[in-house]
Parts: sequence; structure tokens; C-alpha cells
Amino acid sequence: MVNTVIGLFADPVTAETVVRDLENQGFPRDDIRVMPEGGTQPVPTATASVGGRTPGADTVAEITEEATGGSVAVSLIEMGMSEKKAVFYSEAVRRGGTLICVTVDKDKVNQAKTIIDSHGSLDVNNQASQWRKSGWRTPFADVEEGDVVMVETTYVCEVPAREKMAF
Repeated sequence: MVNTVIGLFADPVTAETVVRDLENQGFPRDDIRVMPEGGTQPVPTATASVGGRTPGADTVAEITEEATGGSVAVSLIEMGMSEKKAVFYSEAVRRGGTLICVTVDKDKVNQAKTIIDSHGSLDVNNQASQWRKSGWRTPFADVEEGDVVMVETTYVCEVPAREKMAF
């Protein structure tokens, strides 16, 4: 089984350090994705659907764009993340955060999580709670302030119907 381990970082410098540490521990660079790519502005998120699913958030991108210039939410859904969670991570990138996504075999999930967490990966649920306090609203009516029930500094999703994601 192949999984994608995802961590959220406040700045791209820390994210690049995570990439280097993953590489130094034997994770191939081709299996590591950074969103947004270094030196680019945060990418927009989508309002259209992918595979019959709608990210539900965000504004302007067309889902037909290349992943590097397209929607964070759509890219995360394609990696196997739920729509609701993709909205949180997409909003984090829109607000200047950087995601590290590493595709690994199941036996490497804990090692990847340990490396990502050791660099202070942010709790996306806590971030979303803070955004809601300042007026941000998720497009999903059933996600409310009280829904934050656990700390989540890394997110692991199974890669759907593929051996490995092609970045």
C-alpha cells in the first residue's frame, strides 16, 4: 500500500529543511512534493470538481491546469485526502503556508511522519479554528468550531488506485 504523508509549515525555509532531511534519510526527491513550489506565490484553489468531488473552497483556478500551477485542493483530493480536509490545507497555503507531501510505502509512513513532525509541522485543525475566530468560514456547513477534536500535525492518506503519484 502506498501512502502520502503531508505536513504544513509556516515558512518555505523550514519546508526546504524538511525536504533535505527526507532526502538524507533515503526518501527519493521524486517522491517529495512542495506546495507551493519554491519561489512561487501560493497557488489558487478550485471551485470545480475533480472525479465527481468538489473541493468546495476557494476561488479562481480551473482544474485542467497543471498541478504546479493549479489548485491545491484538487491536488490533495487526487492524493486521497477528503474534501473537507483539503479545504483546510488549501486555505493554509493561500495564507502563505507550505505543504510537504511525501509518497511512501506503508512501512515508511512512521519514519516520514517523525521527520516531518520533528521540524514543527503545524496542526491544521488548530489553524482552521483560529481562522474561524477571525471570520473565515469553511464552505461546508457541517464543519463548525466544535468539530476540532484532535491535534493533527501530519496527515496520512492512501494513494487511490495507483502505485505511486506522478508529480
